[in-house]
Amino acid sequence: MADVITSQPESVAVAAAPTWTTEIRKYTVEAIGAFFLTFVVVVSVLSHSVFTPLAAGATLMGVRLF
Repeated sequence: MADVITSQPESVAVAAAPTWTTEIRKYTVEAIGAFFLTFVVVVSVLSHSVFTPLAAGATLMGVRLF
């Protein structure tokens, strides 16, 4: 319906999310990112990998995409 031109503007009402839900989402994403970073570093160190810094950096870059 993007090609239809009308004389009256279409009104769209969007409800704002409560502030506590955005705070919960931020903390949840932070906890997931911390878990993945810790998991990758622990697995890399326990396997005596020389690529531990590379794995940690890649995890931080991947978590940053969230």
